[in-house]
Amino acid sequence: MSIVSTHIRLYRLLLLGLLLWLSSFAAVCVTSGGIAVLRSDSIEVAPGAEIEIAGDVATVNVFTIDNSFITVESELRNAERINYLVSPQGSPLPTKVIISALIKPDLRLRASVTMNIGVPADTNVTVLTGIGDITFDGDWTGTIKGVSTNGEVTATGSAGGYHLETVNGVVEAPNVTAPIFAKTRNGSINVSADLPSRGHSQFETRNGDVNLTITPDSDLSLVGQIKVGRIEAPEFATIDKKKKQLLGVLGKGTASIDIKIKNGTLRLTHPEP
Repeated sequence: MSIVSTHIRLYRLLLLGLLLWLSSFAAVCVTSGGIAVLRSDSIEVAPGAEIEIAGDVATVNVFTIDNSFITVESELRNAERINYLVSPQGSPLPTKVIISALIKPDLRLRASVTMNIGVPADTNVTVLTGIGDITFDGDWTGTIKGVSTNGEVTATGSAGGYHLETVNGVVEAPNVTAPIFAKTRNGSINVSADLPSRGHSQFETRNGDVNLTITPDSDLSLVGQIKVGRIEAPEFATIDKKKKQLLGVLGKGTASIDIKIKNGTLRLTHPEP
Protein backbone atom coordinates (compact mmCIF):
# COMPACT_ATOMS: atom_id res chain seq x y z
CA MET A 1 0.00 0.00 0.00
CA SER A 2 1.37 3.46 -0.91
CA ILE A 3 2.15 6.13 1.63
CA VAL A 4 -0.33 8.52 -0.09
CA SER A 5 -3.17 5.98 0.21
CA THR A 6 -2.41 5.49 3.90
CA HIS A 7 -2.48 9.25 4.53
CA ILE A 8 -5.83 9.57 2.73
CA ARG A 9 -7.32 6.76 4.81
CA LEU A 10 -6.11 8.36 8.05
CA TYR A 11 -7.51 11.72 6.94
CA ARG A 12 -10.91 10.14 6.23
CA LEU A 13 -10.96 8.47 9.65
CA LEU A 14 -10.11 11.73 11.37
CA LEU A 15 -12.78 13.58 9.40
CA LEU A 16 -15.37 10.91 10.21
CA GLY A 17 -14.50 11.12 13.92
CA LEU A 18 -14.85 14.89 13.86
CA LEU A 19 -18.25 14.71 12.17
CA LEU A 20 -19.48 12.13 14.69
CA TRP A 21 -18.33 14.32 17.58
CA LEU A 22 -20.06 17.39 16.17
CA SER A 23 -23.30 15.49 15.54
CA SER A 24 -23.34 14.15 19.10
CA PHE A 25 -22.80 17.67 20.45
CA ALA A 26 -25.69 18.99 18.35
CA ALA A 27 -27.93 16.25 19.69
CA VAL A 28 -27.06 17.23 23.25
CA CYS A 29 -27.91 20.86 22.51
CA VAL A 30 -31.32 19.92 21.13
CA THR A 31 -32.06 17.60 24.05
CA SER A 32 -31.03 20.13 26.70
CA GLY A 33 -33.02 22.91 25.04
CA GLY A 34 -30.18 25.23 24.09
CA ILE A 35 -28.23 27.82 26.05
CA ALA A 36 -29.27 30.66 28.36
CA VAL A 37 -30.73 33.82 26.85
CA LEU A 38 -30.38 37.25 28.46
CA ARG A 39 -33.23 39.76 28.26
CA SER A 40 -33.08 43.44 29.29
CA ASP A 41 -35.91 45.98 29.54
CA SER A 42 -36.21 49.52 30.92
CA ILE A 43 -39.61 51.17 31.34
CA GLU A 44 -40.56 54.54 32.83
CA VAL A 45 -43.65 54.17 35.02
CA ALA A 46 -46.20 56.44 36.69
CA PRO A 47 -45.88 57.23 40.42
CA GLY A 48 -47.24 54.44 42.62
CA ALA A 49 -47.32 51.92 39.78
CA GLU A 50 -48.29 48.28 40.32
CA ILE A 51 -45.62 45.73 39.43
CA GLU A 52 -46.77 42.11 39.07
CA ILE A 53 -44.14 39.39 38.61
CA ALA A 54 -44.84 35.68 38.10
CA GLY A 55 -42.58 32.72 37.39
CA ASP A 56 -43.08 28.95 37.52
CA VAL A 57 -39.42 28.08 38.15
CA ALA A 58 -37.90 31.43 39.00
CA THR A 59 -35.50 33.15 41.35
CA VAL A 60 -36.72 36.73 41.69
CA ASN A 61 -34.69 39.57 43.20
CA VAL A 62 -36.46 42.93 43.47
CA PHE A 63 -34.67 46.06 44.69
CA THR A 64 -35.38 49.78 44.87
CA ILE A 65 -33.68 52.30 42.57
CA ASP A 66 -33.62 56.08 42.72
CA ASN A 67 -35.52 57.02 39.56
CA SER A 68 -38.89 56.57 37.85
CA PHE A 69 -37.92 53.55 35.73
CA ILE A 70 -38.12 49.85 36.30
CA THR A 71 -35.23 47.81 34.96
CA VAL A 72 -35.53 44.12 34.19
CA GLU A 73 -32.55 41.83 33.69
CA SER A 74 -33.55 38.20 33.13
CA GLU A 75 -31.57 35.07 32.37
CA LEU A 76 -33.74 32.44 30.71
CA ARG A 77 -32.26 28.95 30.73
CA ASN A 78 -33.73 26.82 27.95
CA ALA A 79 -35.54 29.94 26.79
CA GLU A 80 -37.53 28.22 24.04
CA ARG A 81 -39.54 26.46 26.75
CA ILE A 82 -40.42 29.68 28.58
CA ASN A 83 -43.28 32.01 27.72
CA TYR A 84 -41.59 35.26 28.75
CA LEU A 85 -43.49 38.56 28.81
CA VAL A 86 -42.87 42.14 29.88
CA SER A 87 -46.11 44.08 29.44
CA PRO A 88 -46.54 47.80 30.38
CA GLN A 89 -50.17 48.86 30.77
CA GLY A 90 -51.62 52.37 30.90
CA SER A 91 -50.69 55.68 29.27
CA PRO A 92 -49.01 58.08 28.87
CA LEU A 93 -46.93 56.32 31.54
CA PRO A 94 -47.73 52.75 32.60
CA THR A 95 -49.62 52.38 35.88
CA LYS A 96 -49.02 48.62 35.84
CA VAL A 97 -46.26 46.39 34.51
CA ILE A 98 -46.70 42.63 34.23
CA ILE A 99 -43.58 40.46 34.04
CA SER A 100 -44.07 36.72 33.64
CA ALA A 101 -42.00 33.64 32.84
CA LEU A 102 -44.35 30.68 32.51
CA ILE A 103 -43.45 27.11 31.57
CA LYS A 104 -45.66 24.21 30.53
CA PRO A 105 -46.11 21.80 33.46
CA ASP A 106 -44.31 18.88 31.77
CA LEU A 107 -41.25 21.06 31.08
CA ARG A 108 -40.83 22.79 34.45
CA LEU A 109 -37.86 20.67 35.47
CA ARG A 110 -36.10 21.51 32.19
CA ALA A 111 -36.17 25.33 32.23
CA SER A 112 -35.78 28.17 34.71
CA VAL A 113 -35.29 31.91 34.97
CA THR A 114 -33.48 34.37 37.21
CA MET A 115 -34.94 37.90 37.32
CA ASN A 116 -33.23 40.97 38.77
CA ILE A 117 -35.70 43.84 38.82
CA GLY A 118 -35.10 47.41 39.94
CA VAL A 119 -38.18 49.48 40.81
CA PRO A 120 -38.96 52.94 42.22
CA ALA A 121 -39.53 52.98 45.99
CA ASP A 122 -43.18 54.07 45.67
CA THR A 123 -44.25 51.07 43.59
CA ASN A 124 -46.45 48.29 44.93
CA VAL A 125 -44.82 44.96 44.05
CA THR A 126 -46.32 41.47 43.93
CA VAL A 127 -44.17 38.41 43.20
CA LEU A 128 -45.54 34.88 42.72
CA THR A 129 -43.29 31.85 42.14
CA GLY A 130 -43.83 28.11 41.99
CA ILE A 131 -40.27 26.95 42.61
CA GLY A 132 -37.72 29.60 43.56
CA ASP A 133 -36.64 32.15 46.13
CA ILE A 134 -37.97 35.71 46.37
CA THR A 135 -35.91 38.59 47.72
CA PHE A 136 -36.93 42.21 48.33
CA ASP A 137 -33.97 44.50 48.95
CA GLY A 138 -34.30 48.21 49.71
CA ASP A 139 -36.73 50.60 51.35
CA TRP A 140 -40.23 50.92 49.95
CA THR A 141 -42.94 53.48 50.61
CA GLY A 142 -45.20 51.13 48.65
CA THR A 143 -46.21 47.61 49.67
CA ILE A 144 -44.47 44.33 48.90
CA LYS A 145 -46.00 40.89 48.51
CA GLY A 146 -44.06 37.69 47.89
CA VAL A 147 -45.67 34.25 47.63
CA SER A 148 -43.72 31.10 46.79
CA THR A 149 -44.67 27.42 46.77
CA ASN A 150 -41.14 26.09 47.24
CA GLY A 151 -38.62 28.73 48.19
CA GLU A 152 -37.45 31.25 50.74
CA VAL A 153 -39.07 34.69 50.93
CA THR A 154 -36.87 37.50 52.27
CA ALA A 155 -37.47 41.21 52.77
CA THR A 156 -34.34 42.98 54.00
CA GLY A 157 -35.61 46.55 54.29
CA SER A 158 -38.59 48.70 55.17
CA ALA A 159 -41.94 48.90 53.37
CA GLY A 160 -45.41 50.39 53.60
CA GLY A 161 -46.78 46.90 54.20
CA TYR A 162 -45.63 43.27 53.94
CA HIS A 163 -47.21 40.01 52.80
CA LEU A 164 -44.59 37.23 52.84
CA GLU A 165 -45.73 33.67 52.31
CA THR A 166 -44.36 30.28 51.29
CA VAL A 167 -45.50 26.68 51.53
CA ASN A 168 -42.06 25.10 51.87
CA GLY A 169 -39.39 27.53 52.96
CA VAL A 170 -38.31 30.18 55.43
CA VAL A 171 -39.62 33.73 55.77
CA GLU A 172 -37.00 36.31 56.76
CA ALA A 173 -37.70 39.98 57.53
CA PRO A 174 -35.04 41.64 59.73
CA ASN A 175 -36.15 45.29 59.46
CA VAL A 176 -39.94 45.40 59.51
CA THR A 177 -41.44 48.88 59.91
CA ALA A 178 -45.11 48.31 59.05
CA PRO A 179 -47.84 45.73 59.67
CA ILE A 180 -46.81 42.33 58.30
CA PHE A 181 -48.51 39.09 57.33
CA ALA A 182 -46.06 36.17 57.30
CA LYS A 183 -47.03 32.54 56.71
CA THR A 184 -45.37 29.20 56.03
CA ARG A 185 -46.52 25.61 56.05
CA ASN A 186 -43.11 23.96 56.46
CA GLY A 187 -40.51 26.44 57.62
CA SER A 188 -39.68 29.08 60.19
CA ILE A 189 -40.55 32.77 60.35
CA ASN A 190 -37.78 35.12 61.53
CA VAL A 191 -38.81 38.75 62.01
CA SER A 192 -37.35 41.79 63.76
CA ALA A 193 -39.91 44.56 63.94
CA ASP A 194 -40.16 48.21 64.84
CA LEU A 195 -43.89 48.43 64.30
CA PRO A 196 -46.00 51.59 64.24
CA SER A 197 -48.50 52.18 67.02
CA ARG A 198 -51.41 51.12 64.80
CA GLY A 199 -52.15 48.14 62.61
CA HIS A 200 -52.44 44.37 62.80
CA SER A 201 -49.71 41.80 62.13
CA GLN A 202 -50.10 38.06 61.81
CA PHE A 203 -47.69 35.09 61.81
CA GLU A 204 -48.68 31.52 60.96
CA THR A 205 -46.74 28.29 60.51
CA ARG A 206 -47.76 24.64 60.55
CA ASN A 207 -44.32 23.07 61.01
CA GLY A 208 -41.70 25.56 62.10
CA ASP A 209 -40.69 28.19 64.63
CA VAL A 210 -41.65 31.85 64.92
CA ASN A 211 -38.73 33.99 66.09
CA LEU A 212 -39.94 37.53 66.72
CA THR A 213 -37.88 40.44 68.05
CA ILE A 214 -39.70 43.69 68.91
CA THR A 215 -38.30 47.07 69.92
CA PRO A 216 -38.42 48.23 73.57
CA ASP A 217 -40.71 51.22 72.88
CA SER A 218 -43.39 49.20 71.04
CA ASP A 219 -47.09 49.71 71.76
CA LEU A 220 -48.34 46.20 71.18
CA SER A 221 -50.80 43.60 72.33
CA LEU A 222 -49.73 40.03 71.54
CA VAL A 223 -51.58 36.74 71.38
CA GLY A 224 -49.69 33.54 70.64
CA GLN A 225 -51.15 30.06 70.33
CA ILE A 226 -49.28 26.77 69.92
CA LYS A 227 -50.69 23.29 69.45
CA VAL A 228 -47.46 21.27 69.88
CA GLY A 229 -44.26 22.95 71.05
CA ARG A 230 -43.11 25.53 73.55
CA ILE A 231 -43.10 29.28 74.21
CA GLU A 232 -40.08 31.37 75.16
CA ALA A 233 -40.90 34.97 76.14
CA PRO A 234 -39.73 37.82 78.43
CA GLU A 235 -41.37 38.68 81.74
CA PHE A 236 -43.91 41.16 80.45
CA ALA A 237 -45.76 38.32 78.69
CA THR A 238 -47.94 35.74 80.43
CA ILE A 239 -47.54 32.11 79.36
CA ASP A 240 -50.32 29.63 80.01
CA LYS A 241 -48.48 26.30 79.71
CA LYS A 242 -51.66 24.26 79.92
CA LYS A 243 -53.36 26.11 77.07
CA LYS A 244 -50.01 26.73 75.31
CA GLN A 245 -50.93 30.37 74.98
CA LEU A 246 -49.01 33.64 75.19
CA LEU A 247 -50.60 36.95 76.19
CA GLY A 248 -48.70 40.20 76.47
CA VAL A 249 -49.11 43.97 76.34
CA LEU A 250 -46.41 46.58 75.78
CA GLY A 251 -47.05 50.29 76.20
CA LYS A 252 -50.57 51.25 75.18
CA GLY A 253 -51.12 48.03 73.25
CA THR A 254 -52.62 49.89 70.30
CA ALA A 255 -51.08 47.68 67.60
CA SER A 256 -51.76 43.95 67.62
CA ILE A 257 -49.94 40.74 66.73
CA ASP A 258 -51.45 37.27 66.40
CA ILE A 259 -49.17 34.22 66.25
CA LYS A 260 -50.34 30.70 65.43
CA ILE A 261 -48.09 27.62 65.42
CA LYS A 262 -49.14 23.99 65.05
CA ASN A 263 -45.74 22.36 65.58
CA GLY A 264 -42.82 24.48 66.68
CA THR A 265 -41.45 27.05 69.10
CA LEU A 266 -42.54 30.64 69.65
CA ARG A 267 -39.54 32.77 70.67
CA LEU A 268 -40.32 36.35 71.60
CA THR A 269 -37.41 38.70 72.23
CA HIS A 270 -37.76 42.16 73.72
CA PRO A 271 -34.38 43.88 74.20
CA GLU A 272 -34.04 46.24 77.15
CA PRO A 273 -34.13 49.98 76.34
